[in-house]
Amino acid sequence: MLRGVVLGIDRWLRRRLAIYEFTDDARCLFRIAWEKADREVLISDGTRIAPGEPLVEVHLWNEHLPLLPNRGNDLAWAARAARLTEHSLRLLAAHVQTDPALRDIRAVHGRMALPAPNAGESSFALARRLGFDVRPSDGGAAARFRKFWNNVHLWLLIWVFNPGRFRSRRHKVLKWSWFDLWMSRDALLARHGSPVAPGAHRRG
Repeated sequence: MLRGVVLGIDRWLRRRLAIYEFTDDARCLFRIAWEKADREVLISDGTRIAPGEPLVEVHLWNEHLPLLPNRGNDLAWAARAARLTEHSLRLLAAHVQTDPALRDIRAVHGRMALPAPNAGESSFALARRLGFDVRPSDGGAAARFRKFWNNVHLWLLIWVFNPGRFRSRRHKVLKWSWFDLWMSRDALLARHGSPVAPGAHRRG
């Protein structure tokens, strides 16, 4: 019963945020949405994003995430997740290259939740190796309120989609910290453009 409610809320949020699937590839870990920058951002390659500028916002495709073993993280799971993330970025690069609606998009943005900075070093290292800038999300009362409800949503999604991870971390998720991930369009295409053929795996 509760699982059905969680799935219903997740579907409603996807519609509310206009999150869509840009590929039919079952190995893709991402859905995307249009978003506007809420502040000025200088990405490490020199790309400056103005407040209100349109972005591609990356969201996890929960149903496609590899299940965490009951014993928790292991090297095989981490390696598979890294390969799927890299594959997903190649698909995203191909989509950005071939979709005329994304011609003027200059950056990709996402958010990542981690238990603590020191506990997330491997995730930070992977994100940076893939070309993302990783930065703490802004503070403030509004941000703390948003973080709390984001963590509640995350807690429920982990319970539904990745119970192995839930069993090992169910008492800690509400305290996780959120980080912003930024990558310029130029960096995305330089690092991940091709070998996916233009138009491959596109939903249409």
